[in-house]
Amino acid sequence: MIRFWARFFDQNSVGFCTEEQYLRVLEEVVRGEALKKPSKTTKMFAYIYQQKLREAGCLNEANEMVMTRFCEACERGDLDC
Repeated sequence: MIRFWARFFDQNSVGFCTEEQYLRVLEEVVRGEALKKPSKTTKMFAYIYQQKLREAGCLNEANEMVMTRFCEACERGDLDC
């Protein structure tokens, strides 16, 4: 399951996902097909998850999600993946 999420975020297999990319993906996953546009709640979820990523050490100085760090955090149980 961890590899699924890593590939889900890093679709180009470059080893990282930009802040803009993962915030968009997180917001869209929560929004689903129910809403046509982002809402305050779906945006808030993305930012809350970003904080979880930061706390788990998955983000670099540019707030990019580093996939090796993400996978390690999932394996340690710091994130539910």
